[in-house]
Amino acid sequence: MNSVGTNLAAAAAVLVNLVLVPTVHATAVTETYDFTLGNFVNGAGTDPSPLSSITGEVTLTFDPTVYVLNGALTVDSLIGPFAAPVTFTALQYPMHNELWIGNDPNYSYYINQGSNEFTVGLFTDDPSNPQLITCANASGCGNAPITAFAAGYALSAYPSDYWIATAGSVVPVPAPSAWAMLVFGLGAVGAMLRTSRGGLAPA
Repeated sequence: MNSVGTNLAAAAAVLVNLVLVPTVHATAVTETYDFTLGNFVNGAGTDPSPLSSITGEVTLTFDPTVYVLNGALTVDSLIGPFAAPVTFTALQYPMHNELWIGNDPNYSYYINQGSNEFTVGLFTDDPSNPQLITCANASGCGNAPITAFAAGYALSAYPSDYWIATAGSVVPVPAPSAWAMLVFGLGAVGAMLRTSRGGLAPA
């Protein structure tokens, strides 16, 4: 392999290591998630959903190795008529690890009829690649028509209703350090390519 090919291979290896290889986490991790809930169905009544979607961004610090009630949550943004404070609960089951984000005063994984409450559930077996818990993939949707154990919301103006999300998304937001590593990697690739071009002899 000539020097150009060698440098290109090394550059590719740099990018793969920076972008594709998972970061080894310490015990406590901090993750930022953008989420969207939508396609709501009424879990108790017949009123259509007053909201077409709920969107937000949260930053969580938690321990994915033990899933206990500790850590911190920052609500970076939230679109919806929901009361503070927003909290989170970490749960560990034989099949899945879960994080529940919501504003029920007692349990962040519940939405109650007649309240301005929402909840977002995430499967976080891999904290860097969470999956949204909706009624479509949850193990049942709670004790309807009283409460629902799925992502959704309720409003105080509708005392007999709550709405469950049947679709949505959650997207991890790269930490600033990850962007810095990517920029560094691209710079390293550019430097290698410039060196390779400079070392070519005229034909």
